[in-house]
Amino acid sequence: MTPDELLELLKSKSNARKQRSLDIVSGICKEQLDRSSRDFSIATIGRLSSEQGGPSPQTIRNKGGDDFRTLIATWAEHSKGAMKKPPKIQESGISSILGKISDPAVRSIVGSILAANSKLQREVNLLKQQAEIVIDRRTIPLSTTKYQDPQLTGIIESLTPTELAALSHAISTELMEQEGWKIEKNGRIINSHGRTIFKAGFTIALEKILGYKLN
Repeated sequence: MTPDELLELLKSKSNARKQRSLDIVSGICKEQLDRSSRDFSIATIGRLSSEQGGPSPQTIRNKGGDDFRTLIATWAEHSKGAMKKPPKIQESGISSILGKISDPAVRSIVGSILAANSKLQREVNLLKQQAEIVIDRRTIPLSTTKYQDPQLTGIIESLTPTELAALSHAISTELMEQEGWKIEKNGRIINSHGRTIFKAGFTIALEKILGYKLN
């Protein structure tokens, strides 16, 4: 049965209002055929129909829209189209750029460069997914004299770079000069008046944690 024959059959069983809606839907399907469009999806036909005062996509999908769907399906088959909206074919970025270059030689050179760049970018992205890079920002002490106490290993590893930097600053020459403090041989820190700031053993303990001696 042709679309036109089906249309007349459906209209013979419908009231005036539905007859008008069937005519609109059928007319739109014919326009799709005339413009060589294969898109007979309910979304497209319904949108075009509603713009002309016909049934909307939702009306066509509803239970009472059987006649509309049958009519559209017949037109789709007649036109070798499809009721599923065809996927959009997106032009690649490289093709879009090359299409704007008229000189064949230049187009070939630019195409090679863009293809190579695209390949490198994919390789970089792949490496990013497979590799985990850990950067240690902690300052390495200049002194080579290190404590080798294994009991301190867990403590040192648990400290963050910020915490290590804070401990290092507490016994730094810079801080001593700013505050007018002095470090005694027993590890005690005193101020310019001889008053104890940190008790004996303080700097020695920090040196063990940091892993190097001040002197």
